[in-house]
Amino acid sequence: MRFTMNRINERLLLKVEKYMLDNYMFQEGDKIVLGVSGGADSMSLLDIMLNFLEKYKLSLYVVHVNHGIRGLEADEDEQFVKDECDKYKVPCYTFKYDVEEYARDNKISSEEAGRELRYLSFRQIKDKVGASKIAVAHTSNDSAETILFNIIRGTGLTGIKGIMPVNGDIIRPILCMTCSEVYEYVEQGNLSYRTDITNFEEEYTRNKIRLNVLPYMEKNINSKVIEHIINLGELVRYTEDFMDRYAENIYSRVVLKKAFAESDEYLIDANLLKVEDPIIQQKVIRKVLYELIGRLKDITKVHIDSIIQLTDSQVGKKIELPYGVVCEKNYDYLSLYFSACKYKSFDDMGDLLYEEVQIGKEYYIDSIRKFISFELINYTPDMEIPKNDYTKWFDYDRIDGNLVLRTRKIGDVIKTREVGGTKKLKDLMIDMKIYRGMRDGIPVVAVDSNVLWLVGYRSSEGYKVSETTNRVLQMRVYSARDN
Repeated sequence: MRFTMNRINERLLLKVEKYMLDNYMFQEGDKIVLGVSGGADSMSLLDIMLNFLEKYKLSLYVVHVNHGIRGLEADEDEQFVKDECDKYKVPCYTFKYDVEEYARDNKISSEEAGRELRYLSFRQIKDKVGASKIAVAHTSNDSAETILFNIIRGTGLTGIKGIMPVNGDIIRPILCMTCSEVYEYVEQGNLSYRTDITNFEEEYTRNKIRLNVLPYMEKNINSKVIEHIINLGELVRYTEDFMDRYAENIYSRVVLKKAFAESDEYLIDANLLKVEDPIIQQKVIRKVLYELIGRLKDITKVHIDSIIQLTDSQVGKKIELPYGVVCEKNYDYLSLYFSACKYKSFDDMGDLLYEEVQIGKEYYIDSIRKFISFELINYTPDMEIPKNDYTKWFDYDRIDGNLVLRTRKIGDVIKTREVGGTKKLKDLMIDMKIYRGMRDGIPVVAVDSNVLWLVGYRSSEGYKVSETTNRVLQMRVYSARDN
């Protein structure tokens, strides 16, 4: 240890050490960036990590962010952190911003602006020094405040999870400590710290919870209220993690992403989605929106519910969502895309797929994430012709020309009856109610403009296997795991 410990601090150090190890917060030899404001929480974090420095061969780098809000006091906080780091020979990096200006420019709250700039600074130094983790000084009180704050303003289960001990490269070593334990630690260890007076201004909801609501509940209702709120958050987190894993599996089954130069489009199989529990439907839709937009801010339960209601709506109905996103019902699919990115006609799309087929080879089709193989078989009448949608037999000797695996083109036709019955491929797709956003990605096997197989949907009647067939061309579509 860095210096002789009293029993209280030794107990708290052991508590934090166990918490960090249980949550796999670091490995021996790690470089860790510490966010240090100079307050009691962050000075406790710094002192605690210094105590583990030699034992775990850690390298520590302090980052202090001056928000430029509190004038001279903020500058004094910055100098205080520098002096403390000099005392313990810890590298210290400081940043100064005009948080209010940043908030105005980005149309966000001052609190949100401060958070964005802090983490921007932390990651800048993390990249500079090659660190693996960023440690911040949230306590269990902070987590309880967050849970109550989210409940009060309206939240789903995610908002009741509280603050995560580990979230990507962010670790929170003292999340197991209460605010009271932090002050015990600094007092018993004679640690200096700064006090931010804005933490005592009751105009902010969080401060009201911290200064009034939680203390009242602890004193007048249950002294273990924070512990119980944290336990609830942990239980919800375990439940959410399980449901997230399940929803991820459903997502892979019901969602198709189409990539275009301007943007992406996501297709959700409405029929498959509808059979899932409502909470799973919500999670799948939230994930689609996050993948498309890159954030979920301003996406509310009302938006999610509106999308779910579209699964039973008539074809062509649309709803507008934040960030210029549109959700549209198209036959059996919901399509989500940015309204500024209009559909391009398939003749403008270029060749999304084009392969001159060689018998005996297989090809990967990116749009459906599957392989297709072409195999020649000597046919006898006792053979059973496959009946599934992804294995088709064709009379090879009736094929006159070079086979091409591609996407649809203008002028494509397919024979729907052995005698006559030729139909434009575009008309067939409309008749089969194939959503327009999917049509350009469906593979086609053709000779010139004569389509043998619209893969997964319809094969031509012009190349049917009969009693006079000698050689069969088998086309089979499969995933890697099936082969």
